[in-house]
Amino acid sequence: MTSLRAGPLDPKGFAVLRSGIRWLADEGHNCKPGELLAYCNVGLAATTRQEVMPFREEWRDLQVAFLSPGSGRLRKADVSRGGFLDRHQHHNHWESDLTIGNLELRPGEKPMAPSSGFMQLRFFAGRRATQLADSPSGLLTGWYDRARTWHADVSGPFTTVLSLGICEQTGIFRGEKDAFWELAALLSPLTHVVWSSDDSLVPTVRVLLEQLQRTPGQQREIEADAAAALAALSPAPTGADWFLIGGALAALARSPLEESYNLLTRGGIVRAGPADIVVLSLNAELAHAFRHRRLGYTFTVHGYRQVELSPALKAWLKSDFDVVTRSAADVRKDYYELIDAVRARRPARFVVLNSFSSSIGDEVVNYAAFDRPMSNLVASVRAKELNLMLYDLARERDVAIVDTDELVAMLGAQHHLPDGVHQSGLVQGKLRERIAQIVNERIAG
Repeated sequence: MTSLRAGPLDPKGFAVLRSGIRWLADEGHNCKPGELLAYCNVGLAATTRQEVMPFREEWRDLQVAFLSPGSGRLRKADVSRGGFLDRHQHHNHWESDLTIGNLELRPGEKPMAPSSGFMQLRFFAGRRATQLADSPSGLLTGWYDRARTWHADVSGPFTTVLSLGICEQTGIFRGEKDAFWELAALLSPLTHVVWSSDDSLVPTVRVLLEQLQRTPGQQREIEADAAAALAALSPAPTGADWFLIGGALAALARSPLEESYNLLTRGGIVRAGPADIVVLSLNAELAHAFRHRRLGYTFTVHGYRQVELSPALKAWLKSDFDVVTRSAADVRKDYYELIDAVRARRPARFVVLNSFSSSIGDEVVNYAAFDRPMSNLVASVRAKELNLMLYDLARERDVAIVDTDELVAMLGAQHHLPDGVHQSGLVQGKLRERIAQIVNERIAG
């Protein structure tokens, strides 16, 4: 019999609180080493005076998962009271001798307890797009503008990997169940993984560069201008419109490339970041962007979201913004400037996923009718030019390329990338393996 013991969490100056345990495996389940069995929400209560509380942006969505230390049939202990007591973190103190269950061995099997005698722990944290987005239905299930994970049984130094792509990177990083599980299994325990959302603002390199360089005064000017312009509209914006614009303005105010993080580990609270490895995607480089006529900032939003905008917000974009076509040369310039600006601050590694450069439904037989540059009009030509640009970038700025184009062409786009962006699970898995290889090589080197 192997005891499933939680072990200590004793950060200096804080007591750790937890919810009841929520199970992800059934009674009698045949467990494998490292398998995720259960999780709970956790929080911190200060026992000494604190100037700033850790996890202040994530305190409602800080969770810890319990990993199986070996093989055997799961026998659960009575550690759940159900209801909201399993969803909120302030009902129980974390105790190092907490035992959530046992692994029952078959005849002849030997226990595979970890060297510490405790279960391994993995933490998850989500920063809500709004505090109204309360969705405590599962492990990392909320609406987040940022989500992240790290291993609790090492104290660092951690390498922070930051995902700044669009939807195709979400599946690669967060996996089939949105909890980073597949990627975490491939990475060194010393890796801290951060995913940033593209819901409110598409992270083109131009947007990322402007976020990096924007001053607090410039951000206040953007917010004041938007408030005045929207208030003067007729028809007036609805409450839902203000909610949407609030998210976009909050995204403009942040620079994901400059964020640092708190990590709770067995050894206490440690700091990590800003990002050591940044993963970008050429699919984020939309052909068109909005540029504010007076203040000059760039606003990027997916085309399908533009269609869904209210008449008031469409009127605001039409009156206050120019639609700018971003050529391959513009994207190239932005990439070089962004990489140089970040590396002037710290030695960061950049990884870029290229684009699928063919068109499944492309029936163009004569390109003479298209104005030049054709990359502004024909998506497959644009993708080819961006991919070629990326090889120059790799050579001149030591950027690692993840070759989505080659992989999809080999596996078959019709079945694995039918719309040119959204991937099958097989493609996501292959790309995930390549990213993990690059990250692990960086940590080992």
